[in-house]
Amino acid sequence: MVASKRNKVSVIGLGFVGSAMCVAIASAKDKNNKLFFDVVGIDQKNLKGKQVIKSLNNGIFPIPTKDKKIVSLTQKVHKQNNFHCSSDYKDIRGSKIVIIDINLDLKNFNINNPDIDFFSYKNSIKKIIEYINTETLIIIQTTVPPGTTKKIIKPIIEKYFYKKNMKFKFLNIAFSFERVMPGKDYLNSIINNWRVVGADNPKSANQALNFFRKFINAKKYPITILESTQAAEFTKILENSYRAANIAFIEEWSRLAENIGIDIYKVIETIKLRKTHINIAKPGFGVGGYCLTKDPLFGKISAKKIYRLNDLKFPISSKSILINRNSPNETIKLLKKNVTNLEKETIGIFGLSYKADVGDVRFSPTLFLTEYLIKNKIKFFVHDPFFNTYEKFINKNTSNFPDPRICSVLIFCVPHKEYKEINFKKYLKFNKPVILDAFNVLNEKQIMQIKKNKIKFLSIGR
Repeated sequence: MVASKRNKVSVIGLGFVGSAMCVAIASAKDKNNKLFFDVVGIDQKNLKGKQVIKSLNNGIFPIPTKDKKIVSLTQKVHKQNNFHCSSDYKDIRGSKIVIIDINLDLKNFNINNPDIDFFSYKNSIKKIIEYINTETLIIIQTTVPPGTTKKIIKPIIEKYFYKKNMKFKFLNIAFSFERVMPGKDYLNSIINNWRVVGADNPKSANQALNFFRKFINAKKYPITILESTQAAEFTKILENSYRAANIAFIEEWSRLAENIGIDIYKVIETIKLRKTHINIAKPGFGVGGYCLTKDPLFGKISAKKIYRLNDLKFPISSKSILINRNSPNETIKLLKKNVTNLEKETIGIFGLSYKADVGDVRFSPTLFLTEYLIKNKIKFFVHDPFFNTYEKFINKNTSNFPDPRICSVLIFCVPHKEYKEINFKKYLKFNKPVILDAFNVLNEKQIMQIKKNKIKFLSIGR
């Protein structure tokens, strides 16, 4: 990257959030079409980190996506020569802004006593601060338990600055949780989305606000400033905990709907006609991804581990985690109830990722299903438009639809767009496998095609 007078921004962690952020920031221009920033991306020295770094340094977006905008913009910023990736933390030197997108993972998912991997995260913070100064603005995007920035991160930085005799009035630090939704609107979810910034002093808040306004459409999507990093952290955890609880709530109602022959999806659409009720969730195969599978436990961790408020138990948030984890089991129960000698059947699975039109398998409910099938020695084939192969499935090609001549059961797990366009008359021909729609994947026309051919059709929530 050629030296310039542009402000330098470093992004630490090049996963689903960090990679996209790098591209968005590196593309930011002023009214005269001049670039605002030089961007450095930092990732680990392991095999995965090296692959991501190599991809981005060659103008290739490293995460499977159908968002053509982010793919083409990655190529464009590569040619601009204002974006470079590395595994060397020394490359952070000279940064005006450092954005931290490092995962903060749970050590265990025990809802009664969840614990978090603060040790690794704190070590990463210590590496970063060796190459910054007191004027560097640190923006934390990692989802963390409320109080993490103030009670854990800030003391580490303060201690380092004092040790180095680096004088400061207050730390330049802000918290702004990521607003990134991998999928067909990957880039758009960053640029055209509401942001929240929390800071403990006006200077940090204003600096973060001015930075985000350079590449986020803040006129249409105003940025909210909260009075503390804690408040911003709290916002993200409460938002995701509400979503998880909403999904868990509807799951128990979907069991009743199935047993008494009511289509809960039609019921929910009817309820949503009232504008005050539009947020009611729909049942599905299960909850996956990095956020909703763990974030509801962060309130309990904050209360117990950071603020020592042991009397706060978070029963609803904790219970929602258990209910959502169990959702794939309900699909298996429905299958076993309707298919005799399931162990002797061959299963065709549609959808490997945790979410529609996204190449992300983190905590995917489909993996829970395949683990069950493997454990019980049940033959299966998997298809997903985002994966040609998948490392956990030896000798299983995931790029072709399961063959209905071989598969006696087909399970639709993920509502990828491609599945909603299947013509079942052409696909099945004269074959009549049992079809289970686990996530409201198929539309009314497809369901009519299936039933017209007297094929056994099962569905979660119907």
